[in-house]
Formats: sequence, C-alpha cells, structure tokens
Amino acid sequence: MSALPPALQRAAQHWPQLQSVVRVVRTRQLLGQERVSEQTSYYLSSLSAHTSAQQMAQYIRGHWSVENQLHWSLDVGMGDDSGLSQKDHAAHNQALLRRMAQQMLQADTSVKAGLKAKRKRAGWDLTYLERVMGLGI
Repeated sequence: MSALPPALQRAAQHWPQLQSVVRVVRTRQLLGQERVSEQTSYYLSSLSAHTSAQQMAQYIRGHWSVENQLHWSLDVGMGDDSGLSQKDHAAHNQALLRRMAQQMLQADTSVKAGLKAKRKRAGWDLTYLERVMGLGI
C-alpha cells in the first residue's frame, strides 16, 4: 500500500473489508486535436485482488451507470442543478431534502407518473402530499 497517495492510504485504514485498490488511467484525445489528456482514478474495493481487470472494469462502469442515472433523475425530476443556495450549508441541506423527497415520491405506487409529475401533484394536492410523506391514510 505504500505506492498509494497518502490521502488514499489514510482512507484505506478506515475500510476494514478492503481487499484491493484499483488504479484506472483514462486517456482521451478529441477528434482532430493533437493534445491528449490523462486522468487517474483510484477505487477501494472489497473484491479480491485476484479479480480480473475486465471484471473490475465492469463493476466500475456499473457503479458510474448508477451514479449517472441518479444524477439525471435528480436534475430532471427535482431540478437539482438549478439550486442557487451557496451560503453556509444551505446547498448541502437542500440536496439532502431533494434526495429524501425523491425517495418518497419514487416509493409511492398509488400514481403511475414520472417523478416530476408526482412532485407537481404533491404541490397541488395536500391529500396526495400527506400520502407520499406517510402522514395520511
């Protein structure tokens, strides 16, 4: 573990199930340009160090697929990127509230509609809002 950056070494100490550290180097060259950019990422994993590179790559892509879908859902359904709060912890607190609201709206099966439509309905219909929050029926 000594070849790891110091911050990663400190993080690894707090991960009791750590079995492997994956280093991914991404290289990118835009079409028609000579300049090449490179980015290095590290992943802490509970998977065996003997897991193949192809399997690790599949797990990493799967992780980012879930992350990207969550971000898209939060941005489109909850307007996550349009938040303007920057003072103190306001942005963080609002993000937490949006995620809580998203989970409640997604868990509601009484209405067959998208997240954005459910959110609007909860704003218009107090009975529906109470049902989503678990306060009503």
